[in-house]
Amino acid sequence: MKKNYILKLLLIVAFNLSLHSCRTEDEITRNTKELANKFQVFIPPTETAKVDYPQGFAFLFKEYDRIHNTNFTGLKISEKEVFSQKGNISEEHIDFSISSQAMKLDNGEIWVYFPVVENGQVTKIVIGMLQNDETYVKLGNLDQGEEYNQMVLQKFKQAYLKKTLSTSTNKGKEPTCGFEGLPPCDIDVIDIPPPRGPYHNTPYLGTNPSEGGGGGGGCAPYNNCGGGGGGITPPPQNPCNRLKIQTTNPEFKSNVTTLEGKTGDDHENGFRMGTNSDGTIQNQILQNKPGTQQVDMSIFPNTITLMHSHYDGLYPIFSPGDILLFNQWIIWAQNWNSIATNTPKIPLNNLTFTLVTSWGNYSFTFDGTNSSAFPNYTQQEFDNLNNQYQEMLNGAVSVANVSGSVNYNMQELEKQFLKFMDKNMSMSGAKLFRTGEGGNTALSLVNGNLNENNCP
Repeated sequence: MKKNYILKLLLIVAFNLSLHSCRTEDEITRNTKELANKFQVFIPPTETAKVDYPQGFAFLFKEYDRIHNTNFTGLKISEKEVFSQKGNISEEHIDFSISSQAMKLDNGEIWVYFPVVENGQVTKIVIGMLQNDETYVKLGNLDQGEEYNQMVLQKFKQAYLKKTLSTSTNKGKEPTCGFEGLPPCDIDVIDIPPPRGPYHNTPYLGTNPSEGGGGGGGCAPYNNCGGGGGGITPPPQNPCNRLKIQTTNPEFKSNVTTLEGKTGDDHENGFRMGTNSDGTIQNQILQNKPGTQQVDMSIFPNTITLMHSHYDGLYPIFSPGDILLFNQWIIWAQNWNSIATNTPKIPLNNLTFTLVTSWGNYSFTFDGTNSSAFPNYTQQEFDNLNNQYQEMLNGAVSVANVSGSVNYNMQELEKQFLKFMDKNMSMSGAKLFRTGEGGNTALSLVNGNLNENNCP
């Protein structure tokens, strides 16, 4: 009898757990579908964080111009200037450094106003409207013929005059935000009373940003869907499969062929590959740093692959400087993704750092969600790292007595390189691959020995 009672209890518990599990899965599925139609810039990064609607709308106005090659903002935003904000220009432009508060109307819509400025004067007002349970945006000008809109214009004129007077007293001081290399500036907020009664704005942008009509659209045309919308297929989860997508890309293969033909140069060569807003591949030749043999491997939010060569005379595998750069790239991408208004987010697991040498080619990829930054090495500390690197790798080098030609035991070199990383520059999530026409091979250490795992 007691056994039957216990069995019944276990069945009840199991049933309840099953219900809870199913309910949790349903909730996750439902939440994922809901987020898939919402704009990333209007989704809080954490449960306790607040949405910065002015920053979100400012991004969408600029993104509209960038995608459609228009100049509604007056900022002449190019493909490379997503977050630019020109200062003190006389031409008509939207000043995104000042806005209304985010107003939530009775019908659930959220409105934010920005001033249009010309020759230091506010001339009109633009509006961003978030509708349909925050899945649809309208951007456009306010009709100044309406009484309420005239009140909004006067409020902004007064606030802008006060802001201009305050700014003039700080002339000559170095900017701390809003310029290249600096964080976005906080937006000054003006408190505007929301419209009363059945007030319906009909802003007109001019060029339709999507299929919606009337200057409106969902998140997909902006490539800004919270659940991975915009027709983007989630990357495969296996590191081998992710790398295969990169290394079988025709432009990647063409770049490898080009770099293989330049290993006899007396300097490095390289390429930077990125994803354009329309999904096409951007392929750029890297320039050499003036007065050096190294290429300038600058990184941008759309950068997916960095490629460079080691000329003969350098070790035919990544250097300590290369390892440091890959670490800095991952940390920078993590920090970029942590800022809610930074979009599109950088897919950390898709980033690829490739090296081409006369003795073989290698790629670093990242398989994880976060990593820790290396220390800020002093020059002496970094010199010591390079010395240890050379000492460990020299065991794989042989020099011919007569010709003086240098040969490498590549498997020994790979093993010593991994030991160097493990001892001196260990980076969680970093994966090393040997790459080639015949496929890719994952390299790792197992009990101090080289482990080679051929990718399918």
